[in-house]
Amino acid sequence: MIQSKLKSVGEALRRLLTTHPATTVGVALGSEAIQFAEVRWIQGKPELIAAGIEKIPANSVKDGCILNEETLVESLRRIWALHGIKSKHVVVSLSGQNVFLRELLFPAMSDEELRQAIKWELDKYIPSADAENYYFDFVVLESAKNLQSCRVLLVAAPLAMINRMTRVLKEAGLKPIALDIEPLALQRTMKQANNAIVVDIDDECCKLTLFQQGFPLVARFIPFSGAGHTEVLWQTLEPDLSKAEKRTTRYGDEPVAVSQQDVKSLVAVLAREIRRTIDYYQMQNRDAFIDKIIVTGGRAQLGNLAANLAELLPETEVVVHSPVMQLQLSPSLSKERMQEIELPIAVAIGLALRGSDENNGG
Repeated sequence: MIQSKLKSVGEALRRLLTTHPATTVGVALGSEAIQFAEVRWIQGKPELIAAGIEKIPANSVKDGCILNEETLVESLRRIWALHGIKSKHVVVSLSGQNVFLRELLFPAMSDEELRQAIKWELDKYIPSADAENYYFDFVVLESAKNLQSCRVLLVAAPLAMINRMTRVLKEAGLKPIALDIEPLALQRTMKQANNAIVVDIDDECCKLTLFQQGFPLVARFIPFSGAGHTEVLWQTLEPDLSKAEKRTTRYGDEPVAVSQQDVKSLVAVLAREIRRTIDYYQMQNRDAFIDKIIVTGGRAQLGNLAANLAELLPETEVVVHSPVMQLQLSPSLSKERMQEIELPIAVAIGLALRGSDENNGG
């Protein structure tokens, strides 16, 4: 049932897909690096055959938007050459605060009527003055029993972002077969995220995604101010917050003072926003429930974040994501190295797994 729903979402949100190659590369563009993963399917089972993180020149990408196409083309070509990646078929993520995901309620109508209704009122659903230059797609989640209304999941992204992304990939000699959103990519690497909050945390922000029955229905961004200060806080987090003593640490050329209160405040902010997200959704959907909080992303393993969140959110199980667990690893890959970088490359792995439903026959 869940797999069928996910397949329907994939078909609706990723219409660029035209083929289902046996080997696919997932590419996630960050502000400082490109995360990549190459997955090969053998008798319906995925094998990770290449993966890594490569730094890119400053100001190449910002908040998911490509700023310097030439440097990105060069970086992609270098990755393919250095890591011996064979497949040219690429699934790339759409990310950043300009990519919108919303659950909407409409009167019951056909898909074509829904598309027209969303098109003419897109500016109501996207907090942007440039709504007419957005690409959107949707999937009907369910229709009410009385057939008077239907719930719809809407995803929208700037056309300029999509055009730059596909142009860069093609210029690098690659074949973009799909564009995907990060929540769906992450969910593909998680076995128990049907009714969960996914906490994807990196240097610049925390992305919260609420899943119900396998659908990403709420997505929020929590920005961090002062990346340097935040990094020091991550490094000083301990399992027992009471042991976090006040100290001064040098970050770059600037001394940064870190206190026990600083550490507690950061974790408390995350816990508060998680609880607010759950409460907000449950107020509108009384049957909704969350049975798990899954922590992932480049900062997920630093400072015992999951343990600290579990103390503040004891009513819900908190676990750390492990995307490599479900994959066979190529003998050419170091298991220790893959476990070390598996959370930073989790999105890339999920993108490479894009063909899982088709390759498994549904």
